[in-house]
Amino acid sequence: MVSDDPQNKRCILLAHDADLAGWRAHVRRLIADGTPPEAVQWQVVPPADLYAPRAERDLPDTPVSFKLSRRVAHMLMAAIHAPDPERFQILHREILKTLRRDSGATTSDALETLAATARAAALDARDKLDPPPGKSPAGWRSDASPAVLRAQAPFMMARRTGPWALLSPDAAMVWDGHALRFGSGDASAETDPQVIWDRTDALCKAGPDNEYWTELPVLDLNCDVTSVLEAPSLADLRSRAPDCRECALWKPANRTVFGEGKADARLMFVGEQPGDQEDLAGRPFVGPAGQLLGRCLDAAGIAREDAYVTNAVKHFRFVPRGPRRIHEKPGVEHIDACARWLAAERHLVQPKVLVMLGASAAQAVLGRPVTISRQRSQPIMLDDGSRGLVTTHPSYLLRVPEPAKARETARFIEDLKLAASWIAE
Repeated sequence: MVSDDPQNKRCILLAHDADLAGWRAHVRRLIADGTPPEAVQWQVVPPADLYAPRAERDLPDTPVSFKLSRRVAHMLMAAIHAPDPERFQILHREILKTLRRDSGATTSDALETLAATARAAALDARDKLDPPPGKSPAGWRSDASPAVLRAQAPFMMARRTGPWALLSPDAAMVWDGHALRFGSGDASAETDPQVIWDRTDALCKAGPDNEYWTELPVLDLNCDVTSVLEAPSLADLRSRAPDCRECALWKPANRTVFGEGKADARLMFVGEQPGDQEDLAGRPFVGPAGQLLGRCLDAAGIAREDAYVTNAVKHFRFVPRGPRRIHEKPGVEHIDACARWLAAERHLVQPKVLVMLGASAAQAVLGRPVTISRQRSQPIMLDDGSRGLVTTHPSYLLRVPEPAKARETARFIEDLKLAASWIAE
C-alpha cells in the first residue's frame, strides 16, 4: 500500500516487521521510478487479514530484477529482521549501491551490521524459547517480534518432541505435531503453561498457507558454514554458531556453547568441550571446572574478564545414565568439525598468548596428538605468531585425590602465571 505523508514523502505500508515480499515489490517500483531512499517513509501496519487463511494482497509488479550474490541475499534476508526502524530505507540504499557496482559479491558495513544485529536478536529470543528438552511446558510467553518467532519455528519443531504454543503481545503460534498455525497476539501477562496453550490455540485460526507468512525470509543463524572464516566480528560469528550441523553432537546437546570474553584479549584459553552445566547455561566454563579455573586465575593475578575463553568443540558430548549426563571425550571427527569456529575465533581475537587446557584442546590447536607431560609449560610458537602453552584441564584437578590435588593445582597456577608473564614481554 502506498500513500503520501505530510512531509511529502512516499509512504509505503508493509504487512509485518520482516515483510520481504512487500518490501522487494515496492523497492523494484521505486528503483524503476527513480525514487531515492530519502524520499520514502516505510511503515509496518498489519492489515486486518494478516492471520487469515489464504490472505491475498495486491503488490506492484515491476520488471526490475536484482542480480545479487548468494552472500548478499543471505545478508538481506537476515538484515530485514533487525530491530532497526531505519532498516527498510538502509536496505533500499544498499540495493542501489549493489546495482551501481554491477556486482553482488561484496557487502557493506551497514548491511553486515544489520544482519549481525538481527541474528543476535534471534539468538536471544531462541535462548528464551529453548528450555532443556523434557523440562519445558506446553506453552510459554515471549516478547520477540512475530517475524522472529516465525523464523524460529523450524528450530523449535526439530527440538521439541511434542506440541507447543508460543504467545507474544503481537503474535501467537501453535505447533500441534502436524501443522504450524498463526494468530494475533495477546498482551496479558499470563504465565500458566496450560492457560497459554488454550489461549494460543484459540487465537491460531490461520493455516500454514497464509500468504503473508509463507514468504517470510529465512533467518539463517548459521548462514553459510563455509564462510565462517569471513565473519567480520565475534558478534557476527557467535550469531552463526547456534545452527551448526557439522557433526552429530548438535542432536543430543541443548545448544551450541560459544566462546566469550574480550574481543581483543591478549590471553586466550581453549578447553575441550562444554560440560553439563555449560550446555544448560549456554556459556563456557561455568560448571565445577570453570569455577576452579576462576579461582586459579585469581591466584595467578589474571582477571577472567580480560581473557577470552572457549572450547575446541562447541557441543556437549555425553552418555545418558539415568537422569544424569556423563561426560564423554570428543572424537577427532568432532574436533575437526569445529576447527573452522576455533580458527575464526583466533583470527578475530588475535591473542598474544594461547593456553591449551588439556590434550583435546592441544590437538585442536596444534593439529596433532599431544602428550601433556611432554609438552607442558613449554613455549610453542603458533602459525599465527602467537605463543602457545599446553597445560592440564581444570577438570583433571577435580579428579586428583589429596595430597596430589594441592600439588597439581599449584603447578597449574604456575603455568597460568607463566602465560601471563609472556604477555608483558
